Amino acid sequence: MSVLIGSRKDRTVSGAIAALDGKPTTLTTGTAIGILVEAAAASPGSQAGKRATTALTKALTGHEEPQVRVAAAKALGRIDAPAAVRALRRVADDEVDGQLVAAASEGLARLGTRADTRRLTGAADRATWEHAVTAAGVSTRLLAHRLGLRLDPADVALRLPGEDAPTLPVTGRIKARIHDVELPVPRKAAVPDPQWAALVPSDAAPVGAFDCGGRTHVVLATGDPARLREAPGVAGALLGTNESMGTTYVRWVVLTRPEGDGVAVTVARPTGEVGFVGTGSWGDDGSLTVTVEAVDAPGATAARATATLRGRTFTIDGRAERALTVPRLVPAAFAPR
Repeated sequence: MSVLIGSRKDRTVSGAIAALDGKPTTLTTGTAIGILVEAAAASPGSQAGKRATTALTKALTGHEEPQVRVAAAKALGRIDAPAAVRALRRVADDEVDGQLVAAASEGLARLGTRADTRRLTGAADRATWEHAVTAAGVSTRLLAHRLGLRLDPADVALRLPGEDAPTLPVTGRIKARIHDVELPVPRKAAVPDPQWAALVPSDAAPVGAFDCGGRTHVVLATGDPARLREAPGVAGALLGTNESMGTTYVRWVVLTRPEGDGVAVTVARPTGEVGFVGTGSWGDDGSLTVTVEAVDAPGATAARATATLRGRTFTIDGRAERALTVPRLVPAAFAPR
């Protein structure tokens, strides 16, 4: 059960703008931003979408509360509109507030163009807060993969968190169970959250699903794996399913980059944290086979999987431990004594 905050008359673009301007309404600031981003993301070119984007841009640059400015930056990162991208670029170019830089960087990873890789590199160099430095570096890497831009393998700033960690040995015998999948929503809505949809290749389509660790993963794969031979790219994504809502969401993105006669493979969260690393090779029939292993990180389970994509046919064979191999981090205040 969910509760709607604010009266019906205030839950409009006009009501949300009034709330951000400090006028008396029944909306909280967070609710107002949510209403505006929903309107703008759904229809950025409409009059309501443009008004919402303008209001968020105004909040980003002039609101007296720093957290509202950060929330506005995160919201603009979900709106595929020139005005939103311009606002994010101004933050990346000029701001020193680490939270703002981090939020703008994440947005540009999804919406930016080739020129923004240099912009994000500059933001990472300028940032004085470690999280902002990491966020800008991760965003540069994701943007480069999305656009197929070559990367400098020696650039430490472009390494994703955990990518250099050792992998975990597998001794368990739980096998991944592959099965046919019928997506709960049409392909156009297979990744309903625009926050991360831009990281999935536009030609990607569902090719199968598998169960592992009690979770179902829907596999989206690019229709042109040959392009991955020449430059970094996004081979596809693993979607999680929200059965109660009948929707899917991006759980992992599969990043590749050419390495020798094959490809290096990194499976990461959309926010950049790495879960699996490995390598891939090409078959004589144009198929792509990748083998990945789980990295040693808090909360990780040792797992190893080999997957092959041949046209629109997907097969997988994997093993995983039954329980967490590396315990999750627990804050000291809550750790058992």
